[in-house]
Amino acid sequence: LEPIYPDTTGGDLMNDLSIAGAVTLAKALKMLDSNTLPPEVPQDEAYATHVKKLKKSDGLIRWDSPALEIERKIRAYNPWPGCYTFMPVRFRRKGNTGRLVVGRAKFAKLEREEWRSAAPGTVLKLEKCGPVVKCLDTALLLVELKPEGSSAMDGGAFLRGRSLTAGEDVFLNE
Repeated sequence: LEPIYPDTTGGDLMNDLSIAGAVTLAKALKMLDSNTLPPEVPQDEAYATHVKKLKKSDGLIRWDSPALEIERKIRAYNPWPGCYTFMPVRFRRKGNTGRLVVGRAKFAKLEREEWRSAAPGTVLKLEKCGPVVKCLDTALLLVELKPEGSSAMDGGAFLRGRSLTAGEDVFLNE
């Protein structure tokens, strides 16, 4: 079993599993060479599961989902296909879609009662380390972002380059 910690990303897990798989393969080859492999155990098809192939579009963040679901999706889809949202139109450069990849997010509390009724995707607060965005049930602090055509940056650097306003701007589900 490979442990998954609260900050483990899909990329981290793939790296850990590739190392574990290589070690297991080396052991199996030694056992095969010495003719000491255990007997084959057939798979019980009743417990087999299937999953669809991931597409880039699977990474779209639906802000009207629970924060736990969004945060886990952000970690699972990092680095590929990556989770993304869209910036308000006024921040888009000519010719781009305004796609904003979210690399990391942390849970945030709804500090004010009026925040509970805010629309999902609304920027509730501008923290030093990034924007706090409303989800269905609570909020997420976006701590690592990559605007379309730019490099990845921490949430604070993202805010310093854009005049987002708490309560007005909404990240879109286009």
